Amino acid sequence: MTRPIIFCLFLLGLGFFQAAAAQDYQDLRYKLTQGDRFEVTEHSQEDSYLTLDGIQKRTTRQMDAVILFTVTALTPAAATIEGKITQLTLVSSGDNQRVSVNTKSGEEDVYNKAFRPIIGKPFNLTMSPYGIIKTISGLESAFDGIINTLGLKKTEEKDAMRQLLQSLFGAEPLKARLTLILPHYPSHQVRSGDTWSDVVYTDGFYHGRINNYWKMEYGDAHTIRLSNKGKFSTDKSEEVDMGSGLRGLIDLGGETQGQFAVEPETGWPNLCTQHTELEGKYTYKANKKLKIKKDLEVPVRVVSDISYHIKHL
Repeated sequence: MTRPIIFCLFLLGLGFFQAAAAQDYQDLRYKLTQGDRFEVTEHSQEDSYLTLDGIQKRTTRQMDAVILFTVTALTPAAATIEGKITQLTLVSSGDNQRVSVNTKSGEEDVYNKAFRPIIGKPFNLTMSPYGIIKTISGLESAFDGIINTLGLKKTEEKDAMRQLLQSLFGAEPLKARLTLILPHYPSHQVRSGDTWSDVVYTDGFYHGRINNYWKMEYGDAHTIRLSNKGKFSTDKSEEVDMGSGLRGLIDLGGETQGQFAVEPETGWPNLCTQHTELEGKYTYKANKKLKIKKDLEVPVRVVSDISYHIKHL
């Protein structure tokens, strides 16, 4: 074989290698079109453990929901997405109180009557092509109606229900939940094994911060798999509303980790799981009106698991 032929074959091989290498890189972002619809099936459980006077109290909250997302408008900077909860099953128990809701059952008990107005009520979010949720609004306007329907008389009962509603459907907690299931993508191309990081602020009750570390485990034109690990912390010097008229400090830290299967065509995940474990303490500030003579420190631990199955309709 002559040298020119060998040289040509070398160039062809080099060109093929470079083309194959270039195809390994993925431009990760949300590639949505107006009218796209996604059905999200959520299952979540959160267990909170508070220790008072040496006695541990457990609060458990389980939720199953089906949410329909529809892309209603697009600009280069953001997509506007309408969400509607179409089914909701909720069980919250602790401290001798229990709330049970199943909107699909058709039962006419007080809790189902109260929560049914949320079904089909639209809320809106705006999201950048890289997964940053900019705004979210819509469900909080139903809170007063739910509390009035329940006929709660005592202030502490109203506060407890409002806190539950806020933790489930408030703008900031809902934004935090969606932030955990919708991956944040980097502004540069990545390939299998590459990593990137971001910071997520989870307002709402915990007022926390997550330093998130992402990795593309595998990616090609047909399959993308991602993982993330996050370090969670709160600002323990920030005094916040603890509910029932109390103010206090939250000092929590821990880790969250997730696995994601992503649809390459849209950048939208079709399966994700998230596990979180937090530990620390609440400090309830002294309150003469509520007969708390001095600051009260309460050890706390929180464990939550969330899974989402998402179908592109």
